[in-house]
Amino acid sequence: MNGGQSWTTKPLPFINSADIQRVWISVQFLSPSIGYIATTTGIYKTSDTGTTWKCIYPKLSNCLHFTDQYSGLIYTTGDSIYRTTDGGDPNMYG
Repeated sequence: MNGGQSWTTKPLPFINSADIQRVWISVQFLSPSIGYIATTTGIYKTSDTGTTWKCIYPKLSNCLHFTDQYSGLIYTTGDSIYRTTDGGDPNMYG
């Protein structure tokens, strides 16, 4: 890492020309490897610098805030706030 002197493009697998409606709302990286993106179709998490992304919450989310890779809050439409202490394990949403 070089303090932002150079940048690498990483494609987002959940955004493509056929499905451009998935708009970013909020982005947060906790480290160079671990990051979250809130979109109009859910929250996505990467653990490998953005090479792969996994949907951890499959609904519109207005904003997110994580304090570490396990603890975070998301605010959704309908004025709901969700808290996770397991990094948003997608198994909890069935």
